Amino acid sequence: MYKTIQALYHGNLSFTDTDYKRGTPYAKDIKELADLEAALLETLEGPQRAQFERFVQCQMELSSIEAEADFIAGYRAGTRLALEAWQDGDGGFSSFML
Repeated sequence: MYKTIQALYHGNLSFTDTDYKRGTPYAKDIKELADLEAALLETLEGPQRAQFERFVQCQMELSSIEAEADFIAGYRAGTRLALEAWQDGDGGFSSFML
């Protein structure tokens, strides 16, 4: 665990730089989304195209905000679980030495 804490401290640990496997439902949905966006962009011109591109950008920004909030909530839940695991029956902390 100490190496994980070091990696996190030095910025060498990222939970967002993950790849997805080809052939999975997620990969298929990503491909379909990209294909649909490309096809739609081919049909749009001028202000409509600019408006759609801004729409896509706003969706990506909102998705990023939601992902960050979900990460923070998950991290907090995990920390609470870890703290609770070290508590003894009366709410105090048990010895960290096993």
